[in-house]
Amino acid sequence: MPVNRGHGGYDERGDSQRQIRDIPVPITPQAADNKPPWDLKFFALNARSHENEADEYERAFLEQLGADKKLESESTVRKIGGKPYLVFV
Repeated sequence: MPVNRGHGGYDERGDSQRQIRDIPVPITPQAADNKPPWDLKFFALNARSHENEADEYERAFLEQLGADKKLESESTVRKIGGKPYLVFV
């Protein structure tokens, strides 16, 4: 197997050798309050924690995901708290 020894490089198994230190800029920009400009939510049906319980939109997506084996993701704009947000599930 050819071994790429360029920027980041690969070892003999082909695994990437790139380290975080090789990235000269932050992956995501930070706001003045030092929070990333995005939020992450885990959701599930019958979640153990009420905070992770799927809302109506998320529940519909999970049901559709179970019915359509080719479906992998979906994105849309939703209003949350009166503000528009890009949502990717």
